[in-house]
Amino acid sequence: ALKRAKANALEERFGVMVSQEVFSQTKESNGKTDDYISVLSGSELRGEWIEDTREPEYQLLQEQGVWVYKVSVCGKARTANGRFRFDCESVASCRRRTLRIG
Repeated sequence: ALKRAKANALEERFGVMVSQEVFSQTKESNGKTDDYISVLSGSELRGEWIEDTREPEYQLLQEQGVWVYKVSVCGKARTANGRFRFDCESVASCRRRTLRIG
């Protein structure tokens, strides 16, 4: 739940990069043609969690008959500059973020 709360805070602050690649292959053998198509997709956060500025707060509550685990996080993060490089000078404080699971 803690990792997910941090990921949600990063997504809210910096966004997500979605990518998709399509591979196709055609084979011909004995006059028969076979086509193969493969699609690979994924997503990456456009930020990186640096450190917590406060201890995470955990709550276990019951809402409408369902147990809900809430985690609040507050910390520092930096934005990604390019696909895998991070810009160290671009540091921002993420707002307090609460994640509900349940």
